[in-house]
Amino acid sequence: MQAIVRTALIWTGLAGGLASAPLAVPATAQSFADYPRTKIEYYTVSATNPRDLRRQIRNRGPGDSGGGTVTARAFYTFKWTLRTNGPKRCKARLTIDSKVIFPKHSNPNGLSPELRADWERFIRELERHEMQHIRLAYRALPKLRAALENGHCKSAYNRAAKVEAALNRQQRAFDAGPEGAVAHGMLFP
Repeated sequence: MQAIVRTALIWTGLAGGLASAPLAVPATAQSFADYPRTKIEYYTVSATNPRDLRRQIRNRGPGDSGGGTVTARAFYTFKWTLRTNGPKRCKARLTIDSKVIFPKHSNPNGLSPELRADWERFIRELERHEMQHIRLAYRALPKLRAALENGHCKSAYNRAAKVEAALNRQQRAFDAGPEGAVAHGMLFP
């Protein structure tokens, strides 16, 4: 039996200009209920004006691969164990663990009604956006399982790497395309 833990991708969500968008309402684990191995974490912001909130998000947000910070971030890791299942066949035990980090305002009642309404809309869109990154990863599981199991165990990693590369391209296309951040109204006014 061969045990492999493979981090397929640690996806950075909402990089660049979106890193300064203020948020108030926390995402709920219930929003991600269809993805049971997803953990939701938060970092806290407390400012009550947009400028100070942008500063707090820049200082407290999750790190990105370029050394900066982002407003929210989705991570996922594929893990598998392989064992030989006949000539040139593998049997894979495959799981995915995921985590999403969101900002959470410590006192949303301290925000002006207009600002709070904007933030609540924004966090709903942010949840939808990050959920799509997790959804794409979960949808890749059948292809990844087939890649791992359809052939000799020695070459399973190479076959899986092709599925992972396709998933990475799909994630980037999602962010850049009509379903990405700007199209979903996720730029804070």
